[in-house]
Amino acid sequence: MKIRSPKHRKFVASQPCIITGYQGERGVPHHLMRVDGTKGVGTKSCDRWCIPLEFSIHEALHKNGDEIAFFTNHGMPYERVMLKARCLAQQSPDKRIREINN
Repeated sequence: MKIRSPKHRKFVASQPCIITGYQGERGVPHHLMRVDGTKGVGTKSCDRWCIPLEFSIHEALHKNGDEIAFFTNHGMPYERVMLKARCLAQQSPDKRIREINN
């Protein structure tokens, strides 16, 4: 089930970027592309799989296209990125996101 939660996305965007540590107006939520089989133009994973990125990092990631290699090249193994998304989901202000078990 793909939940869309503006409240959760706003919460994620307010957190420090997992690459640069930047926290501020240019923070955006990035939907992980490799977690639930969702991949392709115009498709996004459930909002539960959002992580905070600074806007320019987010743009660079999408230009790169290879999410796993991008994070690995920035010193973030993909398992750690997924763990960050899980931790943020557990802290979400949206109960629907907190209650997802995966």
